[in-house]
Amino acid sequence: MDNEGFYIYQEKEDLKDCFPAKKEIVCIQVPKIFDQILKKEHTTKNVILKPCGEGQPCFELISICDFNIVKIKVLSKKENKNNPDFKTLKLLIKMKYTIHYSDRCQQLSQCEIVEFCIEVKDFYCPASPTQMGMIRMPKSICCTPCTKDCDGLLINVESRTEAYNEYLNPCVGVLTFNIRSSIVIRSESIVQLRIPSYGNCPVPKEQ
Repeated sequence: MDNEGFYIYQEKEDLKDCFPAKKEIVCIQVPKIFDQILKKEHTTKNVILKPCGEGQPCFELISICDFNIVKIKVLSKKENKNNPDFKTLKLLIKMKYTIHYSDRCQQLSQCEIVEFCIEVKDFYCPASPTQMGMIRMPKSICCTPCTKDCDGLLINVESRTEAYNEYLNPCVGVLTFNIRSSIVIRSESIVQLRIPSYGNCPVPKEQ
């Protein structure tokens, strides 16, 4: 046994002391990730802000925030010739965000939409093994936006999006800015796993 193999074996032996003896073997239902990929997108937006007060407005930008994914749609899907489990997907991802600003009289907010059309190549997304006896996704399991592909697979998307390089014409309310987004795309399927159970979680201490 080489040194690397010895240390891995020793680490496994040390981990045995960290867990109590298992009480039972249980089956749980969880989303299993088959593949995931990171895509970086950017775009430029031009928005006209709407005044609310009377008279000549003087616009002032406060912030552009609250980016949320509101729609995910699979536009097209093409199988790899050598392996049909690998596909090229075209996705439409729609995000909603809020512009906070002032028109001299009061603070206002305006909701806008930005769309990204993303192509993902050589993405491992096999047909869901539970397609015939469909297992529906509980809302408590999926906390990130997703869409169900025609093969029964879940396409899960999460992102970190921000606005930058804002330029506002204070007289007419024309706002120009850039949006950049780091988007993680995952292919998932609900599966049942057989795992050891160490009992229920203890009640947390009162603070």
